Formats: sequence, C-alpha cells, structure tokens
Amino acid sequence: MRYKIFQNGEQINTIVADEAFVSAYCAEAGYTYEAVTPEPVPEPAPTEVEQLRADVDFIAAMTGVTL
Repeated sequence: MRYKIFQNGEQINTIVADEAFVSAYCAEAGYTYEAVTPEPVPEPAPTEVEQLRADVDFIAAMTGVTL
C-alpha cells in the first residue's frame, strides 16, 4: 500500500510498504502518515458464458468467419 509521510503537517515523502512498517517508522521518527490508495481489487474471472463467447469469437476470427 502507498502512504504519504508528513512532518509537522507537511508532506515530506511517499512510501510503499505495509502499514505495520509505516506505523513503526513514523512513530520512531516523529512523523504522521495516511494511506493514499486502497489495495487494488482483482478483476473477477469471466463467467462460463463469457468465456465460451470469447472462445467462439477467437475461433471465428482465426478461421476467417465473420459473425
């Protein structure tokens, strides 16, 4: 995850790390932090119908058939 690092309310850096590391680092150095972006959400797998349609489209394109 990405975090903004602040010193006296002014952003001084951005870091990519897990929250445990950032928390310990900022506590030791006297900084504060906030998360910048949430963890990416994985794209769901296609349904069986979507996959079959993609397979048919691919086979049609490879054999020169237009649908």
